[in-house]
Amino acid sequence: MLHCGNKLITRDFLLHLLARLCVSLAILTQTRCDFGAELEVLQCDHTLREFIAALDHRDRRRTFVRIFQLRFHASRAEIGFRAYARAAQFIRAEVPGCGQGRLRAFGTQIGVRETRRVEGDHVLTAPELMTPVEFPDTIAMGAYPIDIHPASGAGLDYRALGEHHAYGIPLRCLLPKGLTNALVAGRGISATHEALAAVRVMPIAMALGQAAGTAAALSLAHGGDVRRVDVTVLQARLRADSALLA
Repeated sequence: MLHCGNKLITRDFLLHLLARLCVSLAILTQTRCDFGAELEVLQCDHTLREFIAALDHRDRRRTFVRIFQLRFHASRAEIGFRAYARAAQFIRAEVPGCGQGRLRAFGTQIGVRETRRVEGDHVLTAPELMTPVEFPDTIAMGAYPIDIHPASGAGLDYRALGEHHAYGIPLRCLLPKGLTNALVAGRGISATHEALAAVRVMPIAMALGQAAGTAAALSLAHGGDVRRVDVTVLQARLRADSALLA
């Protein structure tokens, strides 16, 4: 434990804060936070180098892998947000000139933009969204732009679609190949990486969920075979339930 004025700071909290500092400095060092950036930070700061060596003297790279795994592990990471408030409180109390500082913002939840997807009867593509293609079996609409965050590194691939641009998503994207009694909604639909960057957002996922649930209910009249559902009947039911399909 460490006394800072009238404050009592535990060793675990300091180590936690220092680990975050390592990652933050690495991000500031280069635009992309790969192992090269992290090792550059270690080489330029003896204290940080000792800290990493103390955690794992055999392999510094594995240590950083564990730090990132901990940081992005959903439940632990969300609990870890509490450290931001404690760090801000410590800085206000102990760092000259920061007495009026405040924690402005941080993510309140851990979100995952992209995971595994099915290969469906149709694979939605970015050009189809940007045209937009009018599908005869449209069961949901969207207007969110293509917004690609790289899996590694920094940067953003943003493709605006226009103020009055909207696109449709066909039922076939919800039907996994080889299965007759299954539907997929949300981020798991059949779409390319680029197309998913637009249709992954919550309003569209909600519309896809409504369409999938309605199609599943209608399929009961056909023994659960979703491909036997009349798409015009499905679209009429969705419109009756206030879904926007055009």
